[in-house]
Amino acid sequence: MALNFPNPALQTPLNEFSPDSTPAKSTNGVTYIWTNNEKWVASYVVFNDIYVNVTGDNMTGDLTLGTDKITLNAADGSAEFAGDIQSTSQNGGQLAGFRNQIINGSGGIAQRGTTVTAVSDGMYTVDRWNVGGAVVVSSITGLGALCPGIDNGISITTTAGRNWIRQGVELGTKGFAGKFTGEWTLSVWATQAPSCALSFSNDASFGDPVQVVANTAMTPTGEPNRVNGSRTYTHYSHTFDISQTPNAANECLAVQLSFPLSSQTLFTGVQLEPGPVATPFEHRPIATELALCQRYYYAIETGILYTYETGAGQYGRANFIADYPVTMRATPTLALTGAGYWLPMASTATPTGDRSGGLTSIEGTSGSTRNGITRLQVPRLLSSGNEIERGVHYRASGGVCVTADAEL
Repeated sequence: MALNFPNPALQTPLNEFSPDSTPAKSTNGVTYIWTNNEKWVASYVVFNDIYVNVTGDNMTGDLTLGTDKITLNAADGSAEFAGDIQSTSQNGGQLAGFRNQIINGSGGIAQRGTTVTAVSDGMYTVDRWNVGGAVVVSSITGLGALCPGIDNGISITTTAGRNWIRQGVELGTKGFAGKFTGEWTLSVWATQAPSCALSFSNDASFGDPVQVVANTAMTPTGEPNRVNGSRTYTHYSHTFDISQTPNAANECLAVQLSFPLSSQTLFTGVQLEPGPVATPFEHRPIATELALCQRYYYAIETGILYTYETGAGQYGRANFIADYPVTMRATPTLALTGAGYWLPMASTATPTGDRSGGLTSIEGTSGSTRNGITRLQVPRLLSSGNEIERGVHYRASGGVCVTADAEL
């Protein structure tokens, strides 16, 4: 900034160059006095109020550069830019999104059922999350504008044993840390203060672990609490450095959240991201979140076709063929769940009526891959007089589904 000082003898008041002097005025708020007929001396009531030191100083009030081109707002910490913004990275991560490495962080995907009662360590509940011991885990909906703008959450209920829940975040290549190096932040909205632990591991249950973070209490981020009825959600986070090297057999970074024993703990918005700051929860399209979950678990529900193959008397077998919507992490373990019956697809099929009972197990597989089922044999116990015909297509009904499990 350049100042054009006037002739001090022509100023009013004499020898003064200030915001109130004439004919020339100082426009920076400072008063200059012509002293000893040799120099201008600057003065201000509180000089530090109008200048900011190069280092170690704070500025109060808004800062505007240019004519409303860049404005930094002191009141709310926001910034306004009239033009485009170009940046290599923000908070150490990509600008394009997908910074959150946790899948189903709000619990909205629940292919196994919206409420799962676990009976053993490592049992999976809502998609991608497994638990320790006898707990009940539910996917809850209707949070609305809570936490903030997250529609779903997870409820975990136990009064004994271990009140923790885990997810294995898949490594790009087995035995290599890849992107999991440097500074990372884990965050969550919860009704009770959590602690966290992370390890490179063979699976989500901390097999052959390389510890990254020992069990550590997470701290509030300072975000305003969110109240829903009698429940208060607080935003917690923990920032840590990853410098460890996974073991050769490690396939994931296992993330564990532990809560105090309680009749119920609610949490949502779990996020693991690069950098030192817990940023707002990343909302991915629901179809994308479902596809991410289906890489690890897929439930093929009622209405899929079965084809009768061989059998005699009261026993029969059916071939089942299906494609998975996404390529699964590994060749999955297949299971038949639910109890139901078969109905013939063709209106001319005889005899008519359901073929109840027997749809409870898988007899053998042939050609099961990461991409689909080329042949799955399902035993079928027939009631007397209801033998099914060869060459007739049937559909499963009554809550039956085939599950493909490739979880870590």
